[in-house]
Amino acid sequence: MTQHIKVIIEKHPDGYVVYPLGLKGVIVGEGDTYEEALADVQSAIIFLIERFGADVLDDTASVLEVFIAEAGVEAKRSRRNFDDEQPRRYADESVQSSHRA
Repeated sequence: MTQHIKVIIEKHPDGYVVYPLGLKGVIVGEGDTYEEALADVQSAIIFLIERFGADVLDDTASVLEVFIAEAGVEAKRSRRNFDDEQPRRYADESVQSSHRA
């Protein structure tokens, strides 16, 4: 019997990434084309089931639909400037560089 598992497919500049829904564990498929990515995730799902058994199939029938939405968030930049950091000092000041000018 064929098990139908819903997946999310993302298109990126360098290819496609696929995430299956309703599985215990995390797997991802990828490919240069939509078809390659889908085949990759199907292969990964088959491997997961063969390796760990049908128990990895969480109640996939309960996922009726998948919605994509945007959540607006404002990311604040860190005030820390790594270029302004002072060189590290060792607790033991006797540790010195072997290269002296």
